[in-house]
Amino acid sequence: MNAPRNISSPRRGIPAFSVLLIMAALTVIGVAMLPMLNIQYTPTVSERKIDVSFSWPDASARLVEQGATSRIEGTLSTVAGCESVSSRSSKGRGSVTVWFRKGTDMSAARFEVASAIRNLYAKLPEEVSYPAISLATSGSRESETLIYTIKADLPSERIEEYVSNYVSAPLSRIEGVGKVSLSGVTPFEWVITFDPKAMEATGITASNLASAFRDYFRSEVVGLTTLPGEDGSDHSIVLKLRNRASLDFGEIPILRRSDRIYYLRDFASVRWSEALPTSYFRINGLNTINLAVSCEGHTNMLRVAAAVREEMDRLQAAFPPELSATLTYDASEYVTGELQKIYLRTLLCVAILLLFVYLVSRDLRYLLIITATLVVNILVAVVFYNLFRLDIHIYTLAGITVSLGIIIDTSIIMVDHYSYYRDRRVFVSILGALLTTIGALGIVWLLPEKQQANLTDFSLVIVINLVVSLLVALLFIPALLDKFPLGRSMTVSSVRRRRFAVRFSHLYGRFIAWGRRHRWIFIVILVWGFGIPVFLLPDKIEAKGGKPLPKRSEWYNSVMQSRFVSDHRSTIDKVFGSSLHLFNTATGRYNNFREPEQKVLYVNAGMAEGCTVQQLNEVVRHMENYISRFDEVEMFRTRVYSYDNARIEITFKPEFVYTSFPLMLKQELTAAAINFGGATWRVWGIDDNSFNNNVVSSYRPNQIRLRGYNYDQLSAYADALIDSLSLNRRVAEPEIMDGNAWTLPHNEFNIRYDDERIAVAGLDVTDYYRILSTMLYKSRLTPVYDGRELQQVVLESGDRDRFDRWHITNAQVRIDSLRTKLSAVGTIEKQRTGVSIRRYKQSYEILVGFDFIGSYELGKRLIERTVKRLNEEVLPIGFRADSPSHNFGQKQKQQQVWLILLVIAIIYTMCAIIFESLRKPVVIILMIPISFIGVFLTFGWSDFVFDQGGFAAFVLLCGIVVNAGIYLINEEDNWAETSLKRGIPLYLKAYNHKIVPIMLTVVSTVLGLVPFLYDGPEEVFWFAFAVAAISGTLFSIVALVVYLPIFLPMRTNKTRKTR
Repeated sequence: MNAPRNISSPRRGIPAFSVLLIMAALTVIGVAMLPMLNIQYTPTVSERKIDVSFSWPDASARLVEQGATSRIEGTLSTVAGCESVSSRSSKGRGSVTVWFRKGTDMSAARFEVASAIRNLYAKLPEEVSYPAISLATSGSRESETLIYTIKADLPSERIEEYVSNYVSAPLSRIEGVGKVSLSGVTPFEWVITFDPKAMEATGITASNLASAFRDYFRSEVVGLTTLPGEDGSDHSIVLKLRNRASLDFGEIPILRRSDRIYYLRDFASVRWSEALPTSYFRINGLNTINLAVSCEGHTNMLRVAAAVREEMDRLQAAFPPELSATLTYDASEYVTGELQKIYLRTLLCVAILLLFVYLVSRDLRYLLIITATLVVNILVAVVFYNLFRLDIHIYTLAGITVSLGIIIDTSIIMVDHYSYYRDRRVFVSILGALLTTIGALGIVWLLPEKQQANLTDFSLVIVINLVVSLLVALLFIPALLDKFPLGRSMTVSSVRRRRFAVRFSHLYGRFIAWGRRHRWIFIVILVWGFGIPVFLLPDKIEAKGGKPLPKRSEWYNSVMQSRFVSDHRSTIDKVFGSSLHLFNTATGRYNNFREPEQKVLYVNAGMAEGCTVQQLNEVVRHMENYISRFDEVEMFRTRVYSYDNARIEITFKPEFVYTSFPLMLKQELTAAAINFGGATWRVWGIDDNSFNNNVVSSYRPNQIRLRGYNYDQLSAYADALIDSLSLNRRVAEPEIMDGNAWTLPHNEFNIRYDDERIAVAGLDVTDYYRILSTMLYKSRLTPVYDGRELQQVVLESGDRDRFDRWHITNAQVRIDSLRTKLSAVGTIEKQRTGVSIRRYKQSYEILVGFDFIGSYELGKRLIERTVKRLNEEVLPIGFRADSPSHNFGQKQKQQQVWLILLVIAIIYTMCAIIFESLRKPVVIILMIPISFIGVFLTFGWSDFVFDQGGFAAFVLLCGIVVNAGIYLINEEDNWAETSLKRGIPLYLKAYNHKIVPIMLTVVSTVLGLVPFLYDGPEEVFWFAFAVAAISGTLFSIVALVVYLPIFLPMRTNKTRKTR
């Protein structure tokens, strides 16, 4: 019964020695290519967008949009490869974002954008700064890899000059370095301070001073001419018109009045001083100069970091005695530690798998053959990693680790079959099993781009490994077994085992026969166990367009709104929803997408409107001093961006990362934040809890977005929408948001004049505004060149700091012969203003946000009704309303469901082709939802986070749980050709021959994932992936043992083939 089957004549093919020699050569090539792989922690995400930003001091959002943003937007929309353009115009600044189509060369796109900006800049208003392009040339965002602290007894400008010339340039030339930047240097500038009272008698204003300064240093191109060169040919020469200007600003002539020329020295003083910082960056609370080095994408971070450290050591040997550089941050250390941890777990996984193989086979040669196939498979795959330019990071390592189990499974199946049958007929089932896995992974390329970015490399690595494993199974394993045959196959069993198999087969056969007669019981158990999604049914079907509801809809409403259903809806959802409802409820509490990152504690701070960035910096310093007391903290980085936005990022020494200290420090900082007055604090990170003492929230959870081609009309519709929403008693604080649901417009002081009082006083509003503007004036002028560098110049009023709101209202102002004050002719009021103007694809956007007092469903219905009314009754052609606040997560989940169904359809098609049957694949597909039940129950009954690792496990389960069914059905088909048995006896014969290697593959898959549970639920991707894959694989045993034989179409005679 169990003797090896005789083969009449071996098939002729490639000699075994040739196959082994070719594989050995490919393995050596793979070893040689190992150092060529790029190593990172997370994948490099290529950005298909370029951001262009600029400033226009004191210009309103409308002026910025009309004078600069729209021009830049129009120019950049013509760049090759442009897919869409969006823009934002705010008070004093603007930005334009250009999105490009897939496949666009981002380096070429950036060059074209830079050229377009360079050609356009001369046509923009003079006050507009030169637009900055924020994207790296590689088309990816760059993050800091190494940070050096520069210390010296020199002025900061001299340090900057030395570092730029002798340090930054050599480091920039290192291959793989993307950016070298210097921060912490306080620039110097010329400050011209004028006396408004001295200018008052002459009628000279601040704008006169600024205009005279620009004219004095003006340099204009007036034409081209040609001059003969030494070689006799003509050369083009650019002619420029420029004053013989010196840096003695006092000599700048302003105006001629009453036969007198007034100079700048008559009204102003000049000083060369340090500029007040607009932002701060510190490491460990120290005001130091920091040199940051960033790596380009798709480079070996560890290799680049090592090269930078080596070059920096060489450069420091030539530093002046008073200059030194200390390495304060090295991202490669953390990446190295994390990768070593993953390597260790992967090796542990391999060790467990190989130990398991040896314990089962008790044959050292069997173990060596499996080990050899594993090593050859991975090293040959390395060749393809390099060909496809795959980086080694957390997701590719996950793919390699998952592949190990599948490769060993394939090897076990092929080794066992070839040792027993001495043919390759099992390759058909191996091909089908691996193709279903590859087909399942193919849908990763249909995921949303953000998720696809992480899982693409994960899937591609598995696909490469599985394709290589097919070649290994087809060629290498048979050649290896021909040269080094095994003494016995695991299919060959002992007499004791055969007796047990006979007894088990008798009982198992009776169970199968009973189950096939009572299939409805198992159908009910499967449907209920998986869950009927009645919880997704709406409470009521609304009539559309004023049309009456169909009878079936009326019947549906009567059932859903009946007292019994209304009172017991929650219980009905739980009972009928079963494991699916449990899973949906558990995963609906959090975001299903997490990024792997270092454990960081964040402290955010902000101050009230009207404060300065310097004031917030002083408050943040108190928190820094408190944090510096803790020796367990490895480093904390402080960034103060503006008066309302500062952040401290705290990282911990490796030995304290996974202790209770991070949470203890979080509690300590929360208590300290309560005591530190003068600012609002938010302490978050480490876990899901956070502290926030800002009692006034600007967040509006309910939003309606209006789009249209005319901004004035769109604003009118937004105001009308606010008035309409205000009539609803459940709606609170409807407002126009500043671009998103978290940002409200800032406040400004508006002067309101009383026209009657202005007329009685005989005043001209323009004159009054001119005088007031001079009192409060501060603006940057054209930079001047001193022969070495461009130096910034600031013109400001000497009365600016003392002229507060009280003085604006009550101080006497002289206009010609009149003296008056604002309180006599008007008022000053604080109002919301400064709403950013946003455009997307040539359409303006305005977002209206509000709070809703009531349930989520009621708020959702209000938004749906309002959006429908706006689109059907209010807005004309070219205008549109929608809501970004509802259905986003639901749409994402629905998309994932459809993708899973697509995977099932792909697997069904492949199985139908393999078995030439339409019914057998249905039974194989049944194994997928049964395995999903295990995942649903595991995450539904636990607090584990189901992140992108869980979704990856879903996709992978679709491919691997059907493999056992494919192997078993293929074995039954093979035995049917030579055996007289039919029906259940034939199935039992195939089952007894294949169940041992199949169970080995299942157990090896589970054991291979056990090491990735070590770090617990906080581990991003790995833990959710391992838990989901293990639970789903274990539940697939139920499908294999129970559901497959009960629902599988079985042969009833020798010649008939079931379709």
